[in-house]
Amino acid sequence: MKNNFRFSKLFLNQFIENFSEILYCFSVSENKMIYLSEGCKEITGYNAEELTNNPALDFYDLVHPEDKAKQINNQGVSFRANDFYKNEYRIVNKWGGVRWVQETSCLTKDEKQNEIIEGYIIDITEKKAHQEVIELLQAYQRSVNEGSTVSITDLKGKIIYVNDKFCEVSKYSKKELIGNTHRIISSGYHDKHFYSDLWRTITSGKPWRGEIKNKAKDGTYYWLDTVITPIFNSHHQIHQYLSVRNVITKQKEQEEELRISEERYRDIVQNTSDLIQSVTPDGRILFVNDTWLSKLGYTEENVIGQNIFLFIHPKSKETCKLILEGLINNQTFPTTEISFITKACKELICEGNINAIYNNNKMLHSTSMLRDITEIKRNRNELAEKRNLLLNAEKIAKAGSWCFDFKNERAVWSKGFYNIFGIKEGTFITFEKLISCIYDDDKDFVSGSWDDVLKGKKHNIEFRIKGEQPEKWVRSIVKIEFDHLNNPLTATGFIQDIMESKNSLKKLERKQQQLKSAQKIAHMGSWLLDIVKDELEWSTEMYHIFEIPLGTPMNLTAFRNMVHPKDKQLVADAWNTALAGKEYDIEHRIIVNGQEKWVREKAKVEFNDVNRQPLTGIGIVQDITKLKLLEKTLFNSIIETEEKERERISAELHDGVCQQLSGAVMLLKIGIKSLEAKDEKGFTLLKDCGEILHDSVNTIRNVSHQLTPKSFKEESLVEALRNLLLEFSRTDKSTQYTFHSADNVKEPESHIAINIYRVVQEFVNNSQKHSEAKKIELNLFFEDATFLIAIKDNGKGFDISRTNTTGGGIGILNMIKRIESIGGKHKLETAVSKGVTLTIRIPYSI
Repeated sequence: MKNNFRFSKLFLNQFIENFSEILYCFSVSENKMIYLSEGCKEITGYNAEELTNNPALDFYDLVHPEDKAKQINNQGVSFRANDFYKNEYRIVNKWGGVRWVQETSCLTKDEKQNEIIEGYIIDITEKKAHQEVIELLQAYQRSVNEGSTVSITDLKGKIIYVNDKFCEVSKYSKKELIGNTHRIISSGYHDKHFYSDLWRTITSGKPWRGEIKNKAKDGTYYWLDTVITPIFNSHHQIHQYLSVRNVITKQKEQEEELRISEERYRDIVQNTSDLIQSVTPDGRILFVNDTWLSKLGYTEENVIGQNIFLFIHPKSKETCKLILEGLINNQTFPTTEISFITKACKELICEGNINAIYNNNKMLHSTSMLRDITEIKRNRNELAEKRNLLLNAEKIAKAGSWCFDFKNERAVWSKGFYNIFGIKEGTFITFEKLISCIYDDDKDFVSGSWDDVLKGKKHNIEFRIKGEQPEKWVRSIVKIEFDHLNNPLTATGFIQDIMESKNSLKKLERKQQQLKSAQKIAHMGSWLLDIVKDELEWSTEMYHIFEIPLGTPMNLTAFRNMVHPKDKQLVADAWNTALAGKEYDIEHRIIVNGQEKWVREKAKVEFNDVNRQPLTGIGIVQDITKLKLLEKTLFNSIIETEEKERERISAELHDGVCQQLSGAVMLLKIGIKSLEAKDEKGFTLLKDCGEILHDSVNTIRNVSHQLTPKSFKEESLVEALRNLLLEFSRTDKSTQYTFHSADNVKEPESHIAINIYRVVQEFVNNSQKHSEAKKIELNLFFEDATFLIAIKDNGKGFDISRTNTTGGGIGILNMIKRIESIGGKHKLETAVSKGVTLTIRIPYSI
């Protein structure tokens, strides 16, 4: 029978006016909204009259600025194609809140053939939020399925679901498993008490966890770390059991040797429902449901009859007062956000609708249906924070990211990605578009690498892209997730502008080459010591200095083994100085292929900022062997020149001035004899002049002797030193001079003898001038082919540390230079009021 049923016009009008979404009609010719259902107030906060009769405000003015152009464009495209228009976009409501809506409309004509747009708009904000949660849960489910076996049974234990991992481990197919109990994989290892405890636990509503030994279809045994969780329905009744298991066979077999932390997965899906409450006009609670009680942590006895504001969070109290007052005055409110305070003093954020029941326009009570959005809000805030962090990190690192969904062929690119490729943000990018941005010489390489990553290979490459610069280098990293059939699911990529790194690398390579060349020219190498690992890294020139094959592994011990035996302590002391936090700069010898080399070494140690433990040592070594030879040659040349000049001055004094003065003395003697009887006063004066001239001649002869001892031409070193002390004793009666020489002392070469003589002469001169010594003693010995000279005084001594820092001690430094120039070693001992002792050792043959 044909159904001629029709809804009444009154019913349809009531349905439209009470429809919670928006029905509308827009006149194209008049360019204005000519009808809006009252549902618009629920979504926008404005009533229909405000949006249809207000020239300054139109519904499309509420469209979010970022979505407006796209919404108008998409609508035009659909209408030109004579198709229905359907789109999702955002609107900004009266209170500034952002809501997601879905619009469905079509272009048609009214009875006067005028074009009109008819459609409806629904609020999908909650749907959007739920979709995010669903996607998160799906991702978690994929993660669990990847590593764990999952099964679901009914209340009798019959299997109603298993994942692929379950089949892989048990070697049974899904068809063989579903409908059976877990006895099909029982190994017989566990007794009845084991399973009784298991069933007693899960039927009481508690999860059970333990390790179960099962038997696969092929007869092999395997262990599972098992969690069985009851699943409750909306009535809080158990209706299924969820089992999540991890294979721990290897751990069980090797548990005496290896204990691996077990990963526990729980996939508990709880059906969430709304919080429902009814409140009187004066705020007394009439009714709350179990979810309300559970969420806030109270019992019904604690809540019913209490004032609702006892449970409202302080930040929402003012809003709730305004809503309650508005409901009393027959006002309506859109979706509202309210925060409760739980028994545990935690904030519970809810969102939903609040309405009222009236009788003769008098409010009886309000009814609220609220959804717990605490986690959603927290996740949104965290997501926003992480997104900002990601954007800032990409900006700092000059990087970008992207992801691609193979199934839906949907791609997302970050702002940094657009910036790197120089593409306007928001532009849809095809694979061909990306390839066109790549340098022609690199296109095949990049395409080939993409083919490789689709086969499961790693993708971490560098290539050039076109841009404002002649070339821009980027690094690309891609990871693809595959399903169990090895089909690609999603691709995630990272792209980074590495141009600065490339330029820095080129500069570094140039500087390293320059440093290498400079070190080669200066015969200078550098080293870096990892003190913790005792690993010593040498530059190329270091190997050349030590004449060791390039690349030979080195450490601190190997280096010290090449130090000259007599300098090992010097090097060790210097290293201890560095470990104490001070730099050192020393010269020492090394033994290279049996030959002695001189090197200058500077180094310091770097420490851990927290515990001041030494981490690394860094230093340079310069071959100064040639410099030392030149220095020695130069010093000997200076000494030789000095001695020649001394000889010249000595000869001038002896043969010139001394002879002239001697002649004057003879003439004075003759004059004295002629005046002796005639002029007593003149006689006395001439006699005094003669004595002065005689003393001057003796002084000049002494100076001449000291400048060039005649003993080096006529006598031995021993005799010259003895005569030197005798000369000093004649002019200095207040000091006792003692000289001793062993019988076996040999005669050194002349340049050695003259330097020994000058050192002794300098020591005595310094002692006379500064030490106030009463005794000076000189001893000469010869043992083990070595000259041993010891000279000391009992004067007031001095602070030896000031000889190199205050500009003093020039005489001492000259003595040391002379000793070292003839291959000698010295030891200078002194302290304030302790006198001075200088010990010299000189090899007999240099």
